[in-house]
Order: sequence, then C-alpha cells, then structure tokens
Amino acid sequence: MIRIEMNSNASDEQTIDALLTLEKVVKAVDNDIQDEFGMPVIRDMMTINTSRTEGMLILPLVDEEVRPVDAFEHSRRWREKLPTIVGLKSIVINDNVAGGDDGDEFGYLLYGPDMEVLNEAGRELISKLQLQTGLFDVSSSMDTGSEKYSFL
Repeated sequence: MIRIEMNSNASDEQTIDALLTLEKVVKAVDNDIQDEFGMPVIRDMMTINTSRTEGMLILPLVDEEVRPVDAFEHSRRWREKLPTIVGLKSIVINDNVAGGDDGDEFGYLLYGPDMEVLNEAGRELISKLQLQTGLFDVSSSMDTGSEKYSFL
C-alpha cells in the first residue's frame, strides 16, 4: 500500500494528479520487473482518493513463493523512480509483510516562534537523518500553507 497526503492548500486536482503519477511509477516498475524476470509482482491495483488531500494505492502482490523480488526490493525500486510531486506533504510505502501499519515510522515535531530558525533546523535535521543507513523516505512534511511544521 502507498498512502499520500498533500499540503493543506493542495487542490483535489493536485491530489488526483499525484495519485496518477504514482500509478505510472508502479506500472513502470512492474513492467521493468516483468521484463527482467518474466513475471510481474503486482496482482491488482486499486487507487482511492480518500479526501481532498489524501489518497492511497492498494497493491496486492502475487504469491510470495512465486514472486521474482520481495516486497522490500519492490518498494526500493518504487522509491528510486519517484519524481518530485508538487504539493506532496508525505508519502508512506508500506512494505511491511507482517502487516503492521505504522510500526516502523517515527517523526519529530519542531516548534518555536521564529519560522526562519525552524526552517533551518528542519533542513539540518533532514540532512543528518539522510546520512543514516537504513532510513528511507526521510522528508519534511512542512506545509507552507500553515504555521505548523513537522518533520518526519
């Protein structure tokens, strides 16, 4: 499953465009895997626009015993092909085969009166976290349309 949340000032069209972009990435990666191994990984795909700023792709995979790559490799390939999506606040790729929803996520909330100091602190935190082995999808959920900023 891939879940997205757009910035609070994003339009429905931007959310739908983001979901369509993700569909293209998912299909391209699955086609690459099929070309490489002769078999796709994705069994089905359902895209849901759950609100004006949120949506998800539900992607059941073929049986694990015949799958040419595991879920972790598959999601790594998705991450590598993801383009910059305007207005995207957060994206969560759930490749946890044990079925947990948010068990591997963590975040930091930075707050204070000076937005410039917060922005700089957030950029510095992200740059340090991106250097850590094993961390994926290190990004900011800074919403330029509001006064509250959080960094994941």
